Amino acid sequence: MTAIPDKELRQLLRKKFPLFTVLRTKRHLRISNPATGGFVIAPISGSDWRGIRNLERDLRRLEEGCGYGVQYH
Repeated sequence: MTAIPDKELRQLLRKKFPLFTVLRTKRHLRISNPATGGFVIAPISGSDWRGIRNLERDLRRLEEGCGYGVQYH
């Protein structure tokens, strides 16, 4: 897995969304669902609790098949 500097984000991905893949760019993390091809973008820097909560919401949606780049058939 890609190095994730933020401890809360690292724990969230490890515990609740272990099947997602993480790609690190210069300023963001691209978290993708290999099953659907969809992804969401997360900042690398630490964020407040609202940011983590909103990211968790986006990750749940990604798990359901909603995200950027999802291929619909």
